[in-house]
Amino acid sequence: TKDCHQLFILTHNFSFFRQVKNWFHHMKGQGKKKLEQRPARFYSLHTTLTDGFRNAAITRIDPLLEEYESEYHFLFRQVYEVANDTTPETELSQFYGMPNIARRLIETFLAYRFPDSSGDLIKRFDRVEFDAAKKTRILRLLNTYSHSGGITEPEHDPSVLAETRDVMKAILELIQSVDDKHYSGMVNLLTPAGEDSL
Repeated sequence: TKDCHQLFILTHNFSFFRQVKNWFHHMKGQGKKKLEQRPARFYSLHTTLTDGFRNAAITRIDPLLEEYESEYHFLFRQVYEVANDTTPETELSQFYGMPNIARRLIETFLAYRFPDSSGDLIKRFDRVEFDAAKKTRILRLLNTYSHSGGITEPEHDPSVLAETRDVMKAILELIQSVDDKHYSGMVNLLTPAGEDSL
């Protein structure tokens, strides 16, 4: 691909994305302030719901994904934005991806917070001093909807998914209660991102 005129690389894999990003960030001219003068540009493909129909939009990538080595920053933003969104919940489908995102965020946070605790999420949760009812609510959403092939199984109660926004708020409260300085530092990074559609 060295001598090609234009190259598109598409991936869902964050590790591969990070490799590609590092490859392009070492190219001559990639540090230019004007985006259109850089040899490489990064975008995200987002699913949107309009009048009940799924659509796709290509937007500039979230700066947290491009500027930081860790996926954790991006996951934190996703949870933070859903928790603080005040628009009406019109479709439960807008929350289908959030349990996976939230689980990855909380697993990463607790793994760093309790590095000596091996095992699953529940064992790490047991070490967190936090409101027991909220912990149960968080685990209920994550265990019901994350790492799942669908939402049609009998145990999947749509009312659980309807609690997504409140559970995202509880996750942020948990992170803040465990490590307030970390939480404040993460919130300070969440400057509005320019996500102009193409």
